[in-house]
Amino acid sequence: MRRPVFFVNVLLVVVFLATLAFSLPYVVSAIYLYQGNLSFEQALQGLGLDPRAWDINEALATSSPPTGVAATRLDQAVTNLQRAVWWDRKNLRAYRPLIEAYLLQRNMPTALETAAVLTQLAPEDRQLSVTLGNVYAQNGNLEQAIVLWNKGGAKLSRDNLASWQIASSIRLPATAFLPSYHGGVGSYVAGSVETVIFLTDDTIERPFFFPATGLYTVRVRAQHGTPPPIQLVIREDSQPVAMLSYGNGDNSWGAQEAAIPVSYGLHWMGIRFANDYNVGSVDRNALVEWIEIVKN
Repeated sequence: MRRPVFFVNVLLVVVFLATLAFSLPYVVSAIYLYQGNLSFEQALQGLGLDPRAWDINEALATSSPPTGVAATRLDQAVTNLQRAVWWDRKNLRAYRPLIEAYLLQRNMPTALETAAVLTQLAPEDRQLSVTLGNVYAQNGNLEQAIVLWNKGGAKLSRDNLASWQIASSIRLPATAFLPSYHGGVGSYVAGSVETVIFLTDDTIERPFFFPATGLYTVRVRAQHGTPPPIQLVIREDSQPVAMLSYGNGDNSWGAQEAAIPVSYGLHWMGIRFANDYNVGSVDRNALVEWIEIVKN
C-alpha cells in the first residue's frame, strides 16, 4: 500500500520541478525588469525629468548623455533590462525602457537593433511603429522610418513627406482629418461652410511630421453650439494634451487655440468631442471647420 503513495509523491515532485523550470525565466525576467525600471527612473530624476511623462520621443529630444550619478544609474538600468529580455525574449515591457536608455546613452546602433526586435514582437502596435519610426528618422534612416510610419497608419513616401511636414504652419479643413470609417462623425455643410459634425464623443486625427522639437500652437475653428459649452480635446498620439471650450451658445463661429510641446518626428494630431449630450429634445453636437498647427 505504500508503493502507490511513493509514486504519487514522486509525481508531485516532478510536476513541481517542471512548473518551476517553466516559470523560472519569467519570474527572473520580472525581477530584472523591476530593478531596471527603478534604476531608469532614478536616472531620469537625476536629470530633473518626470519618469511618468517619459517616452522615446523625449529621449530623442535630449541634447546630451547624462553624467555622474545619473549615468551610473542609467548603466545599471541597461544591465538589468538586458538581463530581463535575456531571460524572457518576449518581455515587451522591458524593451521600451531599454531602447530609451540606449538613446539616452547615445548608443543609437544598439537602440535601432533593439527597436527592430520589438517591431517584430509587436507588429500591430500602431503607436509603437510610429515612435520607433522616429528613432530611425533621427538616425538618418528615412526609408526604414517611412516603412514603420506606414505600419502605424500613415501613407508616406519620400515624394509626399513635405506635404505632411509642419515647416512653419499648416491649416487643413476638418474633413481632411476624417477617418476611413464614419461612426459618430462625418462631413456636414452648415449654411455655406463645409464642416465635420460630431454626433457623439468621437475623434478625428491624422499624422504630421514635425522636423524640430518645440512648442506648437494648435488652433481649431468651431461653432459655439448649444447647449454650451462645446468642449474639444486636442490629442497627440491618442493622448489628451489640451481642452478648448466654445461657450457663447449662439451658433457663431470662432477659433480657440492651445500651445503644446511636440518632439521631433511623426505624430498623430487630432481632436475629440468631449461632452456629447442627448436627453429628450436637447442634443449637443460639435461642428468644426478647420484645424491649424503653427510652429511658435
